[in-house]
Amino acid sequence: MVGTLFRDLGLLRKGHVVEAGRATLVGSYLGQTAPMVQQAVQDALDGVLFIDEAYSLVQDSQYGGYGAEALDTLTLEMEKWRGRLVVIAAGYPREMDAFLAGNPGLPSRFAERVPFPHYAIKDLVEILSRMAAADGCTLGPGVPERAAAWLEDSQRTDPRGFGNARTVRKLLETMEGRMADRFVRGGGEFAKPDDPARHAPGPAAPSEFLPADVPDPPGRTHPGSR
Repeated sequence: MVGTLFRDLGLLRKGHVVEAGRATLVGSYLGQTAPMVQQAVQDALDGVLFIDEAYSLVQDSQYGGYGAEALDTLTLEMEKWRGRLVVIAAGYPREMDAFLAGNPGLPSRFAERVPFPHYAIKDLVEILSRMAAADGCTLGPGVPERAAAWLEDSQRTDPRGFGNARTVRKLLETMEGRMADRFVRGGGEFAKPDDPARHAPGPAAPSEFLPADVPDPPGRTHPGSR
């Protein structure tokens, strides 16, 4: 969207996006990193260079890698191609402060900060419902409430590790495992795709999550759950 917007405004000629990260910007031996950064910049010229988890460049340098060289080269390239390149660096707020401190020239070149607050719990439950629907499942009565309690407790007990939609995906995977276990314990059996008996009469695989499929929130115990 940024690339398209800046192109339509005449600020960028192409507006395409090149995504980069530590693996594509940091080499494994001396002298390899600078050319990798320069190549990424050339690929993104007249468009957007998006660096995901940019703070990993700083962490790499702390462990004897060449992240500092990548930052130094990136700073020079941003100055060299000013007016023909937009660089967006993304990451968690505290870690991004360390990223900007990795080179004295970076803070002045990243002049705009766009914070993304956590989703509200009700929004996360909606995301869970949509993810489940994409897998052909629905949330039965009582499931949204238990899921909301689990998400709220997870966010409170580990705020730095809370990953919004990523945490929702983790919850859904746990729920799917518990649903499968419940199905098997009830006498059901998941047929393999090449099993000729898969169309034989028998209990159908469940498609609705029950409250018991949602794990207990960290530090809590709910009657009737396991």
